[in-house]
Amino acid sequence: YRKRLEIEPNNPEPLYGIGQIDHSVSFSRTGQLGEGVENMSPEEIAQTMTLVDEGISALQKATEMNPKYWEAYSYTNLLFREKAKLTSDKNEKETLLRQADQYASKALVLKREAEEKAAEAARTGEK
Repeated sequence: YRKRLEIEPNNPEPLYGIGQIDHSVSFSRTGQLGEGVENMSPEEIAQTMTLVDEGISALQKATEMNPKYWEAYSYTNLLFREKAKLTSDKNEKETLLRQADQYASKALVLKREAEEKAAEAARTGEK
């Protein structure tokens, strides 16, 4: 994805791919409910947090390029949830989860709009 981004700097898809992979790696370390975090060293937590921040940044750039990219908003939501798992501060955790909820809501609205547009196009025979 990084090489593709070099070749296609105005394409949001490689940024989405980076965010998706960063989420996958983080989730594999933290677990469904964050149970893996207790077994991580401070260095591993810091590394994973860096990965999560990279993914959030990439996905935010993707949505700047394409504000209707609901899949990128959805993964941004997931990465904010990963970030919440990695923090021990209760207030920060709550703030991160609220941010995640905002991205999840935005993704749902955009997904519904895309589905409605596709259904309308199918009804009218448009492409």
